[in-house]
Amino acid sequence: MEELKQSATNLADQAVNYASTFYDHMKVTTAIKTTNVVSGSLMIILVTCFILFCLLFAGIGTGLWLGHVMNNMQSGFFIVAGIYLLLAFLLFLQRKSILTPLKNFIVKKIYE
Repeated sequence: MEELKQSATNLADQAVNYASTFYDHMKVTTAIKTTNVVSGSLMIILVTCFILFCLLFAGIGTGLWLGHVMNNMQSGFFIVAGIYLLLAFLLFLQRKSILTPLKNFIVKKIYE
């Protein structure tokens, strides 16, 4: 009978150790997944900011150049603004084909 009690005690200790190990494993896994998602998101944000600054300076340069060519600075900047408006409209029309890969990337990072 004493042997049975000892076996039950060992089994209970092993179950507690298993649960503790499983909990620790889940904490580490969650931390790794969170780190992957945050680092991937930060990289996307940094690249997007860099691209936006490049577009800003390219737009200013193009506006100045067109204004100089046309001898009317306002016209040059309005033409560049119209081009940006056209690009924004085209991106709006293609938003589903842009957002789907982005969503897939985020989900892939979560389950990586």
